[in-house]
Amino acid sequence: MKKRSLRLVFCILLSALHTVAYAENMAGIGAAVYTVKPYQNNSTYTDSAAKKAVHTDIVAYINGHAIPSYNINSYTGIVAEELENYGFDVDYNNNVRQLRIEYKKSKEVTANYVPPKNTKPIGSFAAKVYQTDIETYINNKRVTAFNIGGKTIVLMDSLANFGDVLWYPNERKICFDYVAPWSMDIPTEYDENRTNPAASFTIEMVKKESGEFEITGENYNYFSNAVIGSSIGSNTYFDFAIYQNVLDYTSELRGLLNKMYTFNVEGKRIKENANFANEHIEFYVNDKKFPIAEVREGRGNGHQDWYFSIDTHIRSLDEVQSIKIICK
Repeated sequence: MKKRSLRLVFCILLSALHTVAYAENMAGIGAAVYTVKPYQNNSTYTDSAAKKAVHTDIVAYINGHAIPSYNINSYTGIVAEELENYGFDVDYNNNVRQLRIEYKKSKEVTANYVPPKNTKPIGSFAAKVYQTDIETYINNKRVTAFNIGGKTIVLMDSLANFGDVLWYPNERKICFDYVAPWSMDIPTEYDENRTNPAASFTIEMVKKESGEFEITGENYNYFSNAVIGSSIGSNTYFDFAIYQNVLDYTSELRGLLNKMYTFNVEGKRIKENANFANEHIEFYVNDKKFPIAEVREGRGNGHQDWYFSIDTHIRSLDEVQSIKIICK
């Protein structure tokens, strides 16, 4: 089944956090470590104040490897083309003036940059910054980009589409660390002799000491290909299918689920929000409730699919002690 997800936009939060970081950079004051959440910026940078990069003592790291960086309007910028040496594919298409960046976990890292000691006054002029007509995409999302000396500069925050961006004020460094996508199948054992009609369902997953999950619930054994997971920098998803051979028993449940779609099978939006889904489905992670962000329709050979995007991002199963889904 195809996975569908919706990214959260935290631009205001990121701006505030980096403003604090820049103030600390100038004053030398420490603060708590923060984690930048999945980042998305769909517009070009238009702040006319961004005309220069300034010297900074902050060092940027990609998966533990230092990379040259700039301080631009309180943000840390890096050269997009240099990411080729850090496990990324960087492809430029001059015909459409587009630069696309994707992370490849298996790609060899060849970076050997050793950051020199900063001898320039912090905040002093380092380089001129120009706007660029090159559209830059990271993980297929357009991000802010600049031009410094003919090179494309992207912000460290943009890499949160692939993992975590952490700011360590006491150590004067900002780090990107890749976070791998994960998924977990929900095993179902359909009883062909079962004839109870299903108008609702529940699934409860509780982690045991062994690290495996004990799964209980009602009516989810009518499902097929049920899975929970998170893609890179995206919402957690919950997907499942119902096959035609149980249509008679699941007609009421399917009728309810079909009213939850926010996108149809062609990908066209048919509802502005997932309010109806949230009226009938409760999704809990570690006993904390999270709302449904969207529901996409899917169809296959002899089955009908539902793709739920949950308004949270679970980085890994290590964070999860329990998941509960109630549909009524």
